[in-house]
Formats: sequence, structure tokens, C-alpha cells
Amino acid sequence: MKMNIIILLPFLGSFAYGQVTTSNLQANLCGTTLTSMSQSLVATTATTATGATAYTFRISGGALGSPLTFTSTNSWTSLSNFALDFSTTYSVDVAPTIGGSQQAFGTACNITTSAVPVSNLQPSLCGATVSSMFQSLVATSVSGATAYTFRISGGGLGSPLTVTSTNN
Repeated sequence: MKMNIIILLPFLGSFAYGQVTTSNLQANLCGTTLTSMSQSLVATTATTATGATAYTFRISGGALGSPLTFTSTNSWTSLSNFALDFSTTYSVDVAPTIGGSQQAFGTACNITTSAVPVSNLQPSLCGATVSSMFQSLVATSVSGATAYTFRISGGGLGSPLTVTSTNN
């Protein structure tokens, strides 16, 4: 006699037949050089990941030994959440968290970080005659800079004079 045994297992969570719940980095960021080290990385979902409560961004490549991850409750995060090098290409992929479970990472794409920022003397001071030894020198501001180094030469100084200031 042939007997069929059916085992019913409880299912905790939601399921939509055929629904893919992966996320990718926003397509317009893929293959680009970003404009700053604080630019946002934005995730998009391949299909609607209804109920996504977090997104995990994973970055690998460059001189990183192992991938860096950052989980955000938003579908975006700032590049400044990662310790990355300037002018370096990295691979980025994203995974949503749905129902408390991290889903699979989506398709990775490459981004290149911005070049090392450069500051210069403010244009209005270039070629100007200093009216006083106490006149301020002002550099163009660089986001995230913690100090500015000025090198002053000429005028009988002999060797260039270097001054570092926390102000631009």
C-alpha cells in the first residue's frame, strides 16, 4: 500500500511568489567618479522591497583587506561612513533587511572616489601687494579640512616660510 505523508511547517514572515528582494546602488552612481567624500550612496530595489527596515551597504576593493559594511535605516548613506582613499575605484553592493532578515546582496557596481581636494590662496589675494605684516592670508575652503598650511616665499626671506593654521 502506498502512503503519502504531508508535513506542514509554520511560515513566519511574508512571501510574494516570484518577488525578488534585492537592492542595487542607484544606476546613475555606477561607473562614475564621485564629487566628494561625503556624497550619498543611494539604494534602489529591483522590485519593491515592501517592509524594508534597513539597507546594508558593502564596499570592497582598493587597498581594503576585507569589505567594509554600513547598515542604515534609510535607503541611503554617506560615503563619509567609510574610511576610503581618494581617487580609488571600489565595488559597492547593497542588501535590504526585510522582516528582520538581511536579504541577498544585489548586483555590485563600481564607483571612484573624488580626487584629493586642493586649496589655493583666495583669488583676490593673488598678485596683491600686502599692505601690512598683519594682513590675513585666506585660502579657499575645503570641506572636511582640519588645517591649512601656507608657504610664503620671496621678499628677501631666503628659505620659504611655512605656517599652519586651523583656520583657512
